[in-house]
Amino acid sequence: MPQNVYCVHVDEKATVEFKDAVQQLLSCFPNAFLASKMEPVVYGGISRLQADLNCIKDLVASEVPWKYAINTCGQDFPLKTNKEIVQYLKGFKGKNITPGVLPPAHAIGRTKYVHREHLGKELSYVIRTTALKPPPPHNLTIYFGSAYVALSREFSNFVLHDPRAVDLLQWSKDTFSPDEHFWVTLNRIPGTDHFLIPGELYIFPKEVKIMNFWRLHFFAFTVLSVVFLVILFNTCQLSLLKSHRKLNGSSERYLRVQACNNALEDKPAFLWRKTLTSPLGSVSCKDYLLQNHYITSPLSEEEVAFPLAYVMVIHKDFDTFERLFRAIYMPQNVYCVHVDDKATNEFKESVWQLVNCFQNAFIASKIEPVVYAGISRLQADLNCLKDLVASEVPWKYAINTCGQDFPLKTNKEIVQYLKGFKGKNITPGVLPPAHAIGRTKYVHREHIGKDGSFVKNTNVLKTSPPHQLTIYFGTAYVALTREFVNFVFQDKRAIDLLRWSKDTYSPDEHFWVTLNRIPDVPGSMPNASWTGNLRAVKWIDMEDKHGGCHGHYVHGICIYGNGDLKWLINSPSLFANKFELTTYPLTVECLELRLRERTLNQSETAIQPSWYF
Repeated sequence: MPQNVYCVHVDEKATVEFKDAVQQLLSCFPNAFLASKMEPVVYGGISRLQADLNCIKDLVASEVPWKYAINTCGQDFPLKTNKEIVQYLKGFKGKNITPGVLPPAHAIGRTKYVHREHLGKELSYVIRTTALKPPPPHNLTIYFGSAYVALSREFSNFVLHDPRAVDLLQWSKDTFSPDEHFWVTLNRIPGTDHFLIPGELYIFPKEVKIMNFWRLHFFAFTVLSVVFLVILFNTCQLSLLKSHRKLNGSSERYLRVQACNNALEDKPAFLWRKTLTSPLGSVSCKDYLLQNHYITSPLSEEEVAFPLAYVMVIHKDFDTFERLFRAIYMPQNVYCVHVDDKATNEFKESVWQLVNCFQNAFIASKIEPVVYAGISRLQADLNCLKDLVASEVPWKYAINTCGQDFPLKTNKEIVQYLKGFKGKNITPGVLPPAHAIGRTKYVHREHIGKDGSFVKNTNVLKTSPPHQLTIYFGTAYVALTREFVNFVFQDKRAIDLLRWSKDTYSPDEHFWVTLNRIPDVPGSMPNASWTGNLRAVKWIDMEDKHGGCHGHYVHGICIYGNGDLKWLINSPSLFANKFELTTYPLTVECLELRLRERTLNQSETAIQPSWYF
């Protein structure tokens, strides 16, 4: 509009061709100009805020009597007419619009630790150091909010001249994404008898809502800019470079987040499935780890001091397993993968290629042809545990998983949860209910044939358990201390119970819990009952408790669909079972996106750009 004024900031790193094109465009308009000072803009760095401030300084000097300055980036687009924008802003009666709240947990580290901008030949990013920052100047309370604001001219003058604003800017130079706290913090300072901050705003209208995870960085604006324009070449939102881009700012992440929003709100959501780059063929292990965003160094001293061991028993769906592996992978842990001997050669080869890229992951030294509910399923766990006991990694707990599991908690959260048990094993279970008594009362036999693999009840009565052990019934998924695992392989009670269990039904559902109820066993919990939130499972006969399955059931267990996301997100469990990436891709995508975001927000070490999805 000819009555407005426009300041354009072009990233100093932009190509000469791009700069020339912008200059030629602006030369056609007497009320548009390039910022007098250009910054090499780094996403998440002080340079992004400084770009805004450079334009604001030029605009304050403009003869145009503008009322509000609105900042934009080159990928914005208005949804309202200029007249509608004017009418909307007039309704605020000189108040500044800086949506925000007190910092949520994930954002505290942004201003708690010192951050540094890095400008490289190919990549520009912000590095978090472990150094703590001093308190904010003038006892200011730091808020967290949107980088996109609408500021009165009076407030803009205040920002450039008031000591509180000047000192806050200086303090913010080594924070992460300072534009997401600078404006809102200043606009939350109450007025005094001697000075009233122009346009102060204490409670923003209904447009500002508590920012949930999925909407973080995606504020819904009813107003976009026509007054003051900031163009950032390749850094408008969360871009870094090609495969290194954080998806937050890319169209790819935007689509994923919107799809997840819809799924959480029970709205139609398009199917999304992005396979990981295959390690097979010409892709090197180094490139595979980089392109698929694997975390390659520990994120905290606490996690380094408490390494975990994982048993992963798999037989199909390589893509689903690959997502699980990436989600739980940390370089300080150790991973044993047992591949069903009956699996296809193609599947085995894919797993081998993947595991071969990691020094702390390996295939079990002995492979079983696994039969569902047979002794071979328990033996697969034991084969891996035997290998893990021999590992030099000083792991504290071993956790067993299958290829259709997925974590609901970060590695740090899992470590903190396990530390709370103070060396006790987690084997949820009780005395056998009526329906489970026959599992150990009668002899069962594994059958592997052309007609399938299954366990048959012979109706022959079994002998009594060895050592007068009381048989318990519980979950097959457990968390075991290293001392307990050693006991399992060396103590006669454990050895004899294993032998006795070989012709029972689903022995992994009584073996662990029975041993862990013996009082003198290392880390035992004789009266634990169902203690331990290890797995979130929706059983078909418990729909009155979990509200039903929004995917479909297999063996009486829910394969989670999009409608199960809320239930999963609210679950206190460490893992959930079961998932199928090929059937319900968005369910896995949304959990994965949420988990990685939380993992990186909890990091106490410098985050590498390639770790962002």
